[in-house]
Amino acid sequence: MKNENILIDILNWERINYRYEKITAENGESSDKELIKILDELKEQRETVEMELQCSNIMLNADGHIGVKILPDYFS
Repeated sequence: MKNENILIDILNWERINYRYEKITAENGESSDKELIKILDELKEQRETVEMELQCSNIMLNADGHIGVKILPDYFS
C-alpha cells in the first residue's frame, strides 16, 4: 500500500511538473495575471507533493529526474 501511494505521488509530481514546465516554456516572462496564478498554483501543488515524497526514499533532483535515497546503513 505504501509503495502504491509513493507511485501515485511520483506520477502526480511528474504530471504537475510537466504542466508547469510546458506552460513556462510556452509563455516565457508573461505578465498575464491569470497565467501567473495558474503557475503559482502548479508550483504550490508540486512543492506539496515534494514534501510528501521527502518522507519516503524517493528523491526528486532539481533537474527534474527521480532518484532513490540509499541510507548509509543499507550496506551494513
